[in-house]
Amino acid sequence: MVDDGSLAFLMSTPVSRSEIISTQTGVLISTNVLLVAATIGGVYLGTYCSGVKIEQWRYLDLGLLGLSFFSLIEIYSLFFSAWFVEEERALTYAMGLTLAFYGLDIVGGLSDKCSWLKDLSLFQWFQPQEVLEGTTDIQCGPLLGLVALQLSFGI
Repeated sequence: MVDDGSLAFLMSTPVSRSEIISTQTGVLISTNVLLVAATIGGVYLGTYCSGVKIEQWRYLDLGLLGLSFFSLIEIYSLFFSAWFVEEERALTYAMGLTLAFYGLDIVGGLSDKCSWLKDLSLFQWFQPQEVLEGTTDIQCGPLLGLVALQLSFGI
């Protein structure tokens, strides 16, 4: 946003910075909602047309889990975008943090000695296979809490 001048254009308008970040956050979350709704709708339509029976509530849980998880990643990426002037730096930090969380989750699952590393990762709450199998309850509470915390600091 900074490199192409669109942020400079937004900042030149008589709108407060909190309104700009609120609008950008609203756009990110609403497009995420549309993407998840279209995906879940496509799954329902495909299974209905092919006559496959599924546990519909589990797919709704999966959609809520995906919505909260990806919203969290989007919001801290927006934070880095607003914090750094250069796009490359913002992209590096956002991607680096996501990959670090993923790496902690992978290394934490390799052995019992390193299992404590999984507790440091955001990916510990994103367990889509277990949600679809019904072996775990949806755990988007902590993710939604982190999203709310980020929104409260950003706004």
